[in-house]
Amino acid sequence: FPYTTLFRSEADSWFSSFTMRNFLTELGINYRLDGRSNYTVQVPDHEAIKLAKTQIRGRKQSRFVKYVQIQNFVGDPSTWRRYYNKDKDMHITYKQVEVTLKSGGKSLIYAYWHGSWTKIRFIMTQVIRKGKSTAKTIFQDYCYRWWIEVAHQELKQQFGINKSKNRDPWVVTGFIGLVSFSYSLFKFKAFRFTKATGQSLPCPTWSEKFNIEITKSFGC
Repeated sequence: FPYTTLFRSEADSWFSSFTMRNFLTELGINYRLDGRSNYTVQVPDHEAIKLAKTQIRGRKQSRFVKYVQIQNFVGDPSTWRRYYNKDKDMHITYKQVEVTLKSGGKSLIYAYWHGSWTKIRFIMTQVIRKGKSTAKTIFQDYCYRWWIEVAHQELKQQFGINKSKNRDPWVVTGFIGLVSFSYSLFKFKAFRFTKATGQSLPCPTWSEKFNIEITKSFGC
């Protein structure tokens, strides 16, 4: 996943299928997934309920639900709550809704909007009764997702984290650990360099030499 801790996973909408959400839940991972604007939400069909109560003849309707798109369900952003996001220097409006999706299961969805965006942003989470994060915290954490994507790109292109072909779990775990540790040291050095000089330190292209030495050590 683009970002995973022991208890939480941040990922894009590719991981938002019902099967994937169930898989994450079984692993005990609380997820925050990039939602799609075309999600369909199940809501009570009050007109059908009313008609069934007054109907005398004919076959009565037995299904009293209908489906609406999530964008229509959350309503007009101008009526939502609002807070100031210091990092982005902008006021964000947001709404929290607990829904039953047509694609499967209940979900807690956070909707966010700013006037400069082209569409509402949705973040899907589990329905957690206790200890759930605030809408502000969820948006704040999710803003870091792009930097996590950049880190994955650097790990693959410059540090060769995907070059080990060994199938032994112990070897793979050790290899990933060494690569990640080396990358962390580089990022710390890059941070200090930028702070001292105001310039960015390019990521070194050393994956080939690095992998030769690592594969020798692990017998990959």
